[in-house]
Amino acid sequence: QAEDGIRDVERSRGLGDVYKRQGYIRLVDVLARSKYNMGAVELLLESPSKLFYLLKEYYGDEISAEYAFYEVFLRPLAQLLGYRINEYEFMEMIKAGKDREALMKIIKLYISVHREA
Repeated sequence: QAEDGIRDVERSRGLGDVYKRQGYIRLVDVLARSKYNMGAVELLLESPSKLFYLLKEYYGDEISAEYAFYEVFLRPLAQLLGYRINEYEFMEMIKAGKDREALMKIIKLYISVHREA
């Protein structure tokens, strides 16, 4: 925080994004628990396509579901993986129901990123 009481704009924007994302995760978590009896993150790690189609059902269209999936789950995952994930390719695998392939790709990227660290 600056001496004049004005927050750093970049930091403030980043925190707002985190709080919005947490709110969306809570919403998706409620939806996932009511339909699949597991939380949103558990569903993401077990069957990302089910999570995507849950969002599609909630929003009523694929474009909104893609945007929500990207903002809430895929962008933070890309950050975790050092932006080595091809987000478009990953989204296409999920929409095609290729959960195992998508999850294996994440695991391999995660291992390679953390070996380098």
